[in-house]
Amino acid sequence: MSADPLIAVLGADSPVGELLIDALADAGHARRAVLAVNAADIDDDLPDGIAAACADGSVPGAAARLATLARQGVAALGLNDAGEDGWPVMVAADDPLPSQRLQLASSGWVVLAKLLRPLHAAFGVSAVTASVMQPASERGSAALEILGQQTAAVLNFRDPPAGVYPQRIAFNTLPVAPAPERHAAAAAAFWSGAERRIQLQCWDVPVFVGLSISVFITLESDTIDAAAVCACLAKIPGVVVSDATDEVPSPVTLMASDGGVRVRDVHVAERRLQLAVVADNLGIGAAEPAARLLRRLCGSTVR
Repeated sequence: MSADPLIAVLGADSPVGELLIDALADAGHARRAVLAVNAADIDDDLPDGIAAACADGSVPGAAARLATLARQGVAALGLNDAGEDGWPVMVAADDPLPSQRLQLASSGWVVLAKLLRPLHAAFGVSAVTASVMQPASERGSAALEILGQQTAAVLNFRDPPAGVYPQRIAFNTLPVAPAPERHAAAAAAFWSGAERRIQLQCWDVPVFVGLSISVFITLESDTIDAAAVCACLAKIPGVVVSDATDEVPSPVTLMASDGGVRVRDVHVAERRLQLAVVADNLGIGAAEPAARLLRRLCGSTVR
């Protein structure tokens, strides 16, 4: 049996990087064929023979190192805004590979694609507006650290330290500056013309892990009921639809269980569909699709 090709994880000690190494093993890649490059070692010499590399853009220097490897012919996947202009944006791990240099969309887009594609195929989606409340882990280790420090400072009546956010994040919410071109590229990967139908606003919230998303959808049919929508969503791997008898899902309860995606509060009125989503931003929103994409980029099968 041939050995697995070497995959380099740049920023392996970041929140996503640590899970990515496990996700690669789950996808069938031998751990001995994974080169874990921690943040402190980003500028160190790397061995020859790297088949594919992934970088977490929240790690200083990781995006630049990935771009260098890509120019040397290494297949490349950027996370958290790593990658260069023109690299195609992916929202799902099993889509056709348009290039050997790719960017994985942020976890909010990945989770929305997982939900919206089946809904569009079943009922037709004419418009989507979503508000994504993203945790500190979406911005990497530095954001997690500053959230903890600021929270402790505020609770102890001290001035909070500055950090990676434009304002204090502890006990606060901050709108994320829109990135129209990046958003359009992510939405366009959902289905043809989706970039004209999907609007998304992200908010930084003082939560360590776990996405919360409010989704408002206009369907093309006015004969759909909530039961049909729930049945459609329940068929999606990794998605659990909660009913009124279940514990209300939240980032805390989700991350204390097995992660994944939880959908609740599904309401349909005429063509209008509303639902609430909580999801594991680090696993199902980033590490798991990244692992599958890396295996495919280096020509390996994915289990």
